[in-house]
Amino acid sequence: MSVKLSVLIENRTLSPQLQCENGFSAFVEAGGHRILFDTGDSGAFLQNARAMGVDLSQTEAVVLSHAHFDHSRGFLAWREDCPAPEAPLYIHRYFFTPKYWDQEVSYYYVGNAFGQEWINEKKVPCAMVSREIHPLFEDAPIYLLSGFERVCPFEQPDPTALMMLGGEYRTDDFREEMALAIDDGEGLVVLSGCSHCGPVNICESARRRLGKPVRAFVGGTHLVACDEERARQTVEWFAASGIPFVGVCHCTGEEGLARFAAGCPQSRALASGSVLEL
Repeated sequence: MSVKLSVLIENRTLSPQLQCENGFSAFVEAGGHRILFDTGDSGAFLQNARAMGVDLSQTEAVVLSHAHFDHSRGFLAWREDCPAPEAPLYIHRYFFTPKYWDQEVSYYYVGNAFGQEWINEKKVPCAMVSREIHPLFEDAPIYLLSGFERVCPFEQPDPTALMMLGGEYRTDDFREEMALAIDDGEGLVVLSGCSHCGPVNICESARRRLGKPVRAFVGGTHLVACDEERARQTVEWFAASGIPFVGVCHCTGEEGLARFAAGCPQSRALASGSVLEL
């Protein structure tokens, strides 16, 4: 099975004709199916898709990887100018958990711009994912993965990322985070939005659960919020992992991208307009 992935919006751009923002959105074509994965912050991914010749009217599923605004707020624009209104939205059952960032002097809200009431009001077809392995389609090995096992010793939770649970601010465990895994017959193509649970944990969970090696990892690695030691260990792990292709972007950050470029020869920095044939 061939896999085509088009980056619709990202922090950087390959062309002045394409917009960029602190956000992420990608269009995935695999096994005869088409998936919109994340929607960025502003809705600019819609204009970029048109400029790139990506036909979003063919979208069969919309997946929001986690509950941060830079991946989900663009969904408001999607519904206002929706080229595929029947495409169901896939979110995790914990998606509406309020999210905050600890700025030391205050807590800054970084969660969704919409809630369950808006979903109901707009009559958005919506599927709440609760299984750790959720097949998206009956006729293709394409899965949503969640509940990632934290097996990597250097991928610890970020104490500045908070969630509101039971009326209390707690360190966010990102229980709602999902990744897309595609079994192309030779191995797994894994797409992640931010990898708050850790890109190593996500890759290892995919490998163990689906019984195939990861042959491509694409997405954010959240090194922008990590210390130098964790960033170094992450790049070294991917360099030695045997994963043939590593496409990094978004919350990897400029320093993280430079680290991958210097230390992981099979990596490539992505931007708005990047198209991968995997």
